[in-house]
Amino acid sequence: MKYIYKNICILFSIFLFLIVFPVFTLQVNASGNTPDKPVNTRINLLEHAYGVDPAVLRFSWASSDADSSDGQSAYRIVIGTSASNMSSGIYFADSGWISESSSTGISFPDLENILDYDSLYYWSVQIKDRFGNASELSTPSAFTTAINNNWDNTDGIWGRYFPILHVFPHTI
Repeated sequence: MKYIYKNICILFSIFLFLIVFPVFTLQVNASGNTPDKPVNTRINLLEHAYGVDPAVLRFSWASSDADSSDGQSAYRIVIGTSASNMSSGIYFADSGWISESSSTGISFPDLENILDYDSLYYWSVQIKDRFGNASELSTPSAFTTAINNNWDNTDGIWGRYFPILHVFPHTI
């Protein structure tokens, strides 16, 4: 009986070593991989977001990680006023890290109060996986805000009043 008990203990130890240890090792190794930088960045689902209303901006992106079980756990959106400022790390607005797994229809708190109308901006997003590994910032995407409705003249060029032109007869 002692012999059977000893063999069962040895088999159980081997089972634990072969099954549990590799799973634990995979999770430990997986935590070292950083997510790929986000791609397919969109504003209001538009690839080229021109003339968007600052009050209704919604950001979206796609991301991937070499470790399929590592989903996005947080994001950070940065906005700059020029491409050179973005590449230099000079940002007009920075959301800071926001714990959120969603990557579609994301709003930026209070953004409508800091963006100017009829202006060009650039934005990028960065994500973290569930282990806290941060990706690189996405490639900056340009967007312009809508033209404000406080125009001096809304007649357009066809609606303006022009005095009647008087044509004088020509003599030959």
